[in-house]
Amino acid sequence: MPIPTKAASPNQAMTVITLMPEQTIRDIDTLHAELLAGLDAKAGVRLAAAELVQVDTATVQLLCAFMLESRQREVEVEWDTPSETLLLTARLLGVSEVLALERPSSVIGLAP
Repeated sequence: MPIPTKAASPNQAMTVITLMPEQTIRDIDTLHAELLAGLDAKAGVRLAAAELVQVDTATVQLLCAFMLESRQREVEVEWDTPSETLLLTARLLGVSEVLALERPSSVIGLAP
């Protein structure tokens, strides 16, 4: 399902937010502030999650709220190499679609 977004203008660089290897509630305030700043910039946000190896449900909930808000504000969001941990966690929690992380189940080793 395509996500309705507004593309960043060519002369505006996307805001890059890099998730830490261990992204948990302990650091949620920092991530929340970064996500809000990305939305306020309105230039689009790229979420870099290649190094993420541990993520808790509080972080996943924050990311879901961020994705929903980005759609309301028509701010483009894209993932830069989401980790297998994030893909699996989102799938197990049933939020892959909300997070726009849908990939074939064979990629993460789960049956459809």
